[in-house]
This record gives sequence, C-alpha cells and structure tokens, in this order.
Amino acid sequence: MGNADLRDLAAIRDVTFEEIEGSVVAVDAHNWLYRYLTTTVKWTSDEAYTTDDGVEVANLIGVVQGLPKFFEHDLIPVMVFDGDVTELKSDEVADRRAKREAAEERRAAAAERG
Repeated sequence: MGNADLRDLAAIRDVTFEEIEGSVVAVDAHNWLYRYLTTTVKWTSDEAYTTDDGVEVANLIGVVQGLPKFFEHDLIPVMVFDGDVTELKSDEVADRRAKREAAEERRAAAAERG
C-alpha cells in the first residue's frame, strides 16, 4: 500500500486493540512479510529460520507467530498484496535504493577500518 495518495482517503491515527475489536483489518502483506524477513533473522540464529535445504522461511514463520495477537482481540486480518511498484512510487524506490547502496559502501569501508 505504498501509494501516498491513499493517505488523502484515510484518517491515520493510532488505535488500541479495544477500539477495533471484532473488526476485519487490512494488513499490508509485503510490509508484514518483509518485517519478519529482516528483523527476525537479524536477531536469531540462521538455523532457526531455514529449511533443511537452506531456504530462508523467516517471513512465513513470522506470519504465523504474529497472527495470535489479532485473534486475541477478535480481529480478522486480511492480507493485501497490492502488486508491483506504481509509477507514482518509482522515484521513491530509486531514492531508497541509492541510500541503501551508499550505506552499504559506508559499512564496508568501516569494516575495513575495523
């Protein structure tokens, strides 16, 4: 749900689970999966989140581990897969990629310096 124009249609604010209890909620599936793929593996051993063949499955395990919070509050999560990056976001994606590459270069240089 990376289209910034969607913000014009919604009122964005923090809500408590109690406020939305019993509702159906949309979950940005890409961000949900990416969150677990990047943070879960970073802070745990690689073996815990890979198959015997070495395939990383942290994102799938994360989905399963994250769902109970929804069910504890009688929420029905609907995972939304919104497709490819739109033309509206291509500049943002390019900017993020450039920043990521620059950060990786700085990290490599720092590692060389010890």
